[in-house]
Amino acid sequence: TTVCSVKKQPDFSTSGQWEVVTEFEGEKEVNIFDGVMVCTGHHTNAHLPLESFP
Repeated sequence: TTVCSVKKQPDFSTSGQWEVVTEFEGEKEVNIFDGVMVCTGHHTNAHLPLESFP
């Protein structure tokens, strides 16, 4: 699934809702949400402790 767009609804100041357009296998879908989280994957690489230290 690809997120095509995220934008505020025209009545955002009163509803706080967002319009999210997604596409899967060439078919687009529009959904309305009360909140949106943008997760870029910045923290996807694990920071593991070293096995040994000099």
